[in-house]
Amino acid sequence: MRMIAITLCLFLFSVAGCSTISTPASSPTQINVIDEGKPALSLSQKEKWTQLVGKWFGNQPTKSEGRIMWIAERHNDGMYRIHFRVIDASGKKVDKTELGEWGVSGSVYFTIYKGDVEGDKIVPVDPTDPYNRDAYKILKLDNEIFEYESFDPVNKYTVRRVPSDFKFPE
Repeated sequence: MRMIAITLCLFLFSVAGCSTISTPASSPTQINVIDEGKPALSLSQKEKWTQLVGKWFGNQPTKSEGRIMWIAERHNDGMYRIHFRVIDASGKKVDKTELGEWGVSGSVYFTIYKGDVEGDKIVPVDPTDPYNRDAYKILKLDNEIFEYESFDPVNKYTVRRVPSDFKFPE
């Protein structure tokens, strides 16, 4: 009799446990329901892409009491070119130009650094190095200003749209 009671209790616990973890696929409260394929882009996504295409200029102080300026050119095909100018505390300038791919997904702006321009050559970087991929939270984006923030470490960047013939101020 005792064995039957134990078996019955075990059976009831197992049935009760199973019933609390299974949810019918058609349940409206199910959390992990996804699309069968990639959904179409929202109008907002298309607008963000269009807004980011063009030439943008950033100019911010560095933690080492210098400045960093950059001119970012984003093209409609998802390619970018960024010319950096770093000016250290003594006034020494170092220029660097990098190429890569860019994109937007929701409130995230991302880049994939592909290589540096040295003279008339492109020097590729290691595509397996995760350092060459960056993601940023979009804080503000309109036709004139783009503010974004890196996740780790947290740095906030601000750039302004400039004309296509814009060059670094001297």
